[in-house]
Amino acid sequence: MADSSLLSNSCSSIRLPDMLTVTPLYSTACVMFGNCAPVNSFDYVFIDCPPALGWLTLNAFTASDEVIVSPGYFELDSIVQISKTIAETQRQFNPRLQLRGLLFTMNDSTVNTMNSLTILRKMYGDRLLQTIIPRNTDLRDAHFSKQDIFRYNPHTKGAVVYARLIEELYP
Repeated sequence: MADSSLLSNSCSSIRLPDMLTVTPLYSTACVMFGNCAPVNSFDYVFIDCPPALGWLTLNAFTASDEVIVSPGYFELDSIVQISKTIAETQRQFNPRLQLRGLLFTMNDSTVNTMNSLTILRKMYGDRLLQTIIPRNTDLRDAHFSKQDIFRYNPHTKGAVVYARLIEELYP
């Protein structure tokens, strides 16, 4: 089980700072929120972006070493656009940026979901992460409670699967 005492969400905020801009100085790119500890004090920093290829996502790509893309069953076509955006970010701002993998989330037993997962496995099998995140109300409830799933309910299926994902990514 993941050790939630090692997690911090002190940098999470819905407000964007005025100075959030893309800069070719990718090595010093930093997203600054008022109460955020220095990035160097963490082994990993996760930047959860909305499902849009706007300035926030481009800034996150510029400041990142790796990207995990979560193509829902409605966004299979977006993988091509995201791949183009990653390549453009590598060319212009951050040559270190790599696609770490595709993470299938909100899995359920519907025909559309199963079809999407089958297509993903056929087209991107080498990039698709083994861990599949189920649709789980505890994940949503943890978000609304402003807690990570490990603090909210560490025994729920969502927490167990996210712990498995962490083990897959960082064995």
